[in-house]
Amino acid sequence: MPQVLRHTGWMVVRQVRNLMREPIWIAMMIIQPMIWLLLYGQLFSKVPALRGGASSYIEFLTPGIVCMNAFFGGTWSGMAMISDLDRHVVDRFLAAPASRLAIVLSQVVRAGITAILQALILLLVALALGVVVHGGAQAHAKAWAKACIRVRAMVPDRKLRAAIRLRQTKKEEADV
Repeated sequence: MPQVLRHTGWMVVRQVRNLMREPIWIAMMIIQPMIWLLLYGQLFSKVPALRGGASSYIEFLTPGIVCMNAFFGGTWSGMAMISDLDRHVVDRFLAAPASRLAIVLSQVVRAGITAILQALILLLVALALGVVVHGGAQAHAKAWAKACIRVRAMVPDRKLRAAIRLRQTKKEEADV
């Protein structure tokens, strides 16, 4: 198991390097939820019926944006794997002595790290806009931990495994 973790770490580092080579994706991961938070938060702030019992609309909107952002990140985490499949990078990894589990697990870890960073940035902006965290820091940390566990449970691991199997099947058919 330590070898799988080490291989996963190296794969995550590789994916972070790839992300840094295309900084537009970093900007898009931050700009889109900020537009939702700032634009819609201010746009609907004067409509009290939309607050759902919260003291402000931004306080009502922030958890939804964070969860939606993490969910979308989880569903799109397979796109990097599909790109690697198309560029035959995964074929090289499968021929290398790297763990096969690490290839898929690294996608999940990278998506989780991205979702946590996005959530922290959104939370800091929301706090600056006046969102009050009820229950203090301990209740807030517990809620974030539960949310991360629930969102990561929705990561499309089955889709990633299916994509790898499909790729291997196509390769086997081409070899015959």
